[in-house]
Amino acid sequence: MSTYVFIELPPPLNGWIDSPDTLFPVRAEQAAELQDPTSPQPELLLLELEHYLEEYPGKLPRFSNAGSQFAFRTAVELFTNGLREESLPFYELALRLNPEDFLVRLNYAIALHSLSYRQPALEQYAQLMARTTPEENPRIWILAAQIHFYREEFQNTVDLLQQLSRQSLPEGEEYWDLLGDAKAALAEAAPPAAPRAVSAPVCASCGSALPPGMRFCGYCGAKVA
Repeated sequence: MSTYVFIELPPPLNGWIDSPDTLFPVRAEQAAELQDPTSPQPELLLLELEHYLEEYPGKLPRFSNAGSQFAFRTAVELFTNGLREESLPFYELALRLNPEDFLVRLNYAIALHSLSYRQPALEQYAQLMARTTPEENPRIWILAAQIHFYREEFQNTVDLLQQLSRQSLPEGEEYWDLLGDAKAALAEAAPPAAPRAVSAPVCASCGSALPPGMRFCGYCGAKVA
């Protein structure tokens, strides 16, 4: 087992959490470097936290709030600075520490979506949709519908978009364009309508069915009109 010491986050990292005096575990040999305020290293601090939790999984609830906040802010910083792939492990750590954090899960889903990890993103959107409504968060339904449209699952696209009410629709043409394109794709994929059956002519005198082109009924001899 490693030897750990507990340190406060150095500035400005301590401003990323609601409780700046929270103590985070680091291995003793890393403590001096990770407390240096001139060179904050949030990723390394969180890797130390993960290492600690691997050795002491029962301590996870202790960091469910501050640890999740710190991991989330780190993920957002990486994502907004163009390091989208690198942000994913920190979103995942934030969710591991606090699985109920709606905002973290939404940002994680969007990060996955932006990297074209569509199936994992769709799974995250599904979890979010189970916890909210189209009226409260219409954007989630639109993002999920975009993935279905990309996969040519046009009926799923329409089904999701039609759950949005006019009151919940966001501004702009994105919704209507996506819905219109999905409906058009469904119409193109629909099988052609079967030709209408043509009724056979019947004799006006005896009511017998007549082959086309006959001038006289073969049953009663009446002239066909």
